[in-house]
This record gives sequence, structure tokens and C-alpha cells, in this order.
Amino acid sequence: MLYRDLLPDRAGGSLIVSLIRIEEDGEVPDWVHYHRVRFQLIYIVCGWVEVVYEGQGAPFVLRPGDFVTQPPTIRHRVLHCSRGLEDRPAHVSTARRTEGP
Repeated sequence: MLYRDLLPDRAGGSLIVSLIRIEEDGEVPDWVHYHRVRFQLIYIVCGWVEVVYEGQGAPFVLRPGDFVTQPPTIRHRVLHCSRGLEDRPAHVSTARRTEGP
């Protein structure tokens, strides 16, 4: 997985915009986690990704042009993706932290 900040100074830590690229397809080595942020948007640029959100029903697939807003601290997991998946997550917060169960 390639991860890169697109705003090097993260706007003083209050805005994080990233590039995430996964070259291989199949199961993603992820775990149930959440982010301590005030707002998060995930936008799919290339490929597809299957995700599941706690309490939100069955897993679903996002494709190019799709986006989802994640409520603060919602527990979720990335399950599978296509080869060459690219997404652009954006987070608004004073501090972004990814946490497990």
C-alpha cells in the first residue's frame, strides 16, 4: 500500500488530504478500526473497494466517482479491493488518529 499526504503541512494538523493506492487485488489486510476526526470523506479515483461499517448493514462496494462520508468514530473495515485501487481520503480534525477495537 502506498500512502502519501497531499498537503505536506496538513494545514497545521486541521486538514489531511491523502493519496492511498493499493496495487494488488483481493483481500485487504485491514482490521476493524475508527478515526478520531470531526469529518471524513472517502473518494474513489480508480478501481473498486468493498467496505463494511458497524451497524450500517451488509458490506458494499465503492467504484470510481463514488464517495462516502464517514461519521466520526464509526468502526469500519476495508475487506477487498481491485488491482490499482486509488482513493483520496480527506479528514478535518485537530489530530487524526486511527484506533483499533
